[in-house]
Amino acid sequence: MHRIFKKFLKYSAYTVVAGSISIMGAFGIFNYLNPLVIPKIEPSTVVVDRDGQILRQFSDHDGIFRHWVELKEINPLYLNALINYEDRYFYQHFGVNPLATIRAFGQFITHRKVISGSSTLTMQVARLLYPHERTMLGKTEQMFRAIQLEMALTKEEILTLYVNIAPMGGNIEGVQTASWRYFSKDANSLNIAESALLVALPQRPSIYRPDQSLEKAKTARNKVLDRLDEFDHLSAEDVKRYKQEPVNYRPSKTQFSAPLLSEELHKQQPDQHIIHTTIDANLQKKLERFIKNQSQTWPEKISSAVLIVNNHDHQVYAYIGSSDLFDRDRFGYVDIVRAIRSPGSTLKPFAYGMAMDYGIIHEASLLTDVKRGFDGYFPKNFDDQFRGAVPMFKALQTSLNVPVVQVFQHLTPHYFVKKLRDANIELHVAEPTLSIILGGVGISLWEQVRLFSSLSTEGRVYPITTTPKAITSGKPILSPESAWITHKILSQVRPANRFNPRKIAWKTGTSYGYRDGWAIGTTPDWTVGVWIGRPDGVPNVGALANRYATPMLFDIFNYLPKDKTTLTKPYGIQTATICWPSGRKITEVPIESCLERYDIDTIDGKTPPTLYDASGEMPHSGWPKLLNIEDVTMQSVQILTLQNESIIFKSPYTIQLNAQGNAPFRWYLDGQLLENPELDIQSLKIGIHTLSVQDSLQKVDKVSFEIRE
Repeated sequence: MHRIFKKFLKYSAYTVVAGSISIMGAFGIFNYLNPLVIPKIEPSTVVVDRDGQILRQFSDHDGIFRHWVELKEINPLYLNALINYEDRYFYQHFGVNPLATIRAFGQFITHRKVISGSSTLTMQVARLLYPHERTMLGKTEQMFRAIQLEMALTKEEILTLYVNIAPMGGNIEGVQTASWRYFSKDANSLNIAESALLVALPQRPSIYRPDQSLEKAKTARNKVLDRLDEFDHLSAEDVKRYKQEPVNYRPSKTQFSAPLLSEELHKQQPDQHIIHTTIDANLQKKLERFIKNQSQTWPEKISSAVLIVNNHDHQVYAYIGSSDLFDRDRFGYVDIVRAIRSPGSTLKPFAYGMAMDYGIIHEASLLTDVKRGFDGYFPKNFDDQFRGAVPMFKALQTSLNVPVVQVFQHLTPHYFVKKLRDANIELHVAEPTLSIILGGVGISLWEQVRLFSSLSTEGRVYPITTTPKAITSGKPILSPESAWITHKILSQVRPANRFNPRKIAWKTGTSYGYRDGWAIGTTPDWTVGVWIGRPDGVPNVGALANRYATPMLFDIFNYLPKDKTTLTKPYGIQTATICWPSGRKITEVPIESCLERYDIDTIDGKTPPTLYDASGEMPHSGWPKLLNIEDVTMQSVQILTLQNESIIFKSPYTIQLNAQGNAPFRWYLDGQLLENPELDIQSLKIGIHTLSVQDSLQKVDKVSFEIRE
């Protein structure tokens, strides 16, 4: 009997060895004939903001949302639950668990139906990568592929595949996408109950998904919790508490913010599954809602674009290419931020700034606003009126056309275009002419925001970016002094029906035929650009910049954080008193020839004389010939702080009052003399108020304003 038993063991050993050799040989043959080629998995692309918040999610070519995540980016609670529920011996087996396979096969033979599964996580990955029919042959193929995977990949790589391609219901795959869709959070923020549900979900994704049945989702979740209790990974008390909780279903829709920017970045980086941007998602979404709501008050076919840049890191914080992507009537699919349009009057500040740097003018140079021609070019003001003698700062603040062309002729269009192009500003113009400064050129909102940002960055134009990268160098377009003076002049202009305590240097522009309305403003920290019009270029009678773009500009600034910095006055700025008509310092002019005087800021104390009227004529100290001296009047007093009919919302700040005219000034609020030239907004009653000022020559100006809650 002992001899028979020894023979049995011997033959059994031979059989096992022979069987193993046969299996290995068969595997080798099948492996040779069917080598492992892991299908390329195309992760969906997700565009995120500067803090990782999702801006836009893209599906793959098959409409699947599958956003790739590494194991280190997943909460260990989920990974622990997954391993213990699906495959306790994942790190010990070679792709197939023999004991589980034998047990499942025996149960199938005995009961004629599947009692328990034998699929390891590796086998599940194999089935997802190589779908097969649910037959014995298909199961065999699944095991074969699982072993191949184990030979080719590490356990971590196999687990990474599973957590990214596991079906999670509908067109959702992977734990990251499911976590976003069902719980509105990243996979690294999952708690144990949420993890348990997502572990169970791939077993029956169409039934267990919480958007279909919270009760069935809860049942599936609790099965996983029970298993964790069984294996002593959770205490019975914790399991009981978790099972009593409702499913924390907080769905999030497919994110669709900054759609046009996201689309462009996706085209530029087609192989990236996570595209990082500089956008502030919270700000972006607020402004998208604001613009969409505003668009309901606009004429039909009108769209808008907004671009916001931080002047310190030169990064784009908000990018709105159209008023509503899905509004085809407003051409919502057209990205106006990069579109080439006519700027109207928005380039005027830079002509004046360059002219100050070149020594052609100073802040209060006497300019001539009369009907005149410039080598056959006859500009006229927007309202067809002429103001006669006007200081440069007033010509800029009121956007007069004739004075800027007068200065532009001396500066020359070729010099202006060269300076902009040397600073890498993209202009579209065939031949530089005088019409450039009134809008006869093509430029984008993107480039205009770069330009205006230079007024807050010491006259240097920097690249701006929508993707995180350091920008350290810019190119000078204005000196720090002329940039500072230009910023000061533009920040003293108060808009109608809006008030903002920030010192915003801003300028509007309206192109020919009212096709484009612009409002662009800059503060020490921020630059905001607004465009409004029809993307197809059709004229819009009455759609003016002041009617739509300006209120939007000032409202948008209210969404931005308060400026943390201030502009530093450059060392080259020197104050001086100049006289008209000569334009020279008062110390250089006989007192009887000083008919009007202005206190101004100069660049290094230079006060160039009044411009001559015609080519070849020398600068002079008298009134320009084109001015009728009888029509030249002394300046009147004017309130600079507020525009008439301004609306101010009650808040704890004080407005300092400023006026232009002959100082000293006396200020009155509702007929009562103010002790100090300031308004304490918090102390004012709700309603309409009247502010008036009187100068030393008894001239008076007044405005009304409204205080609202």
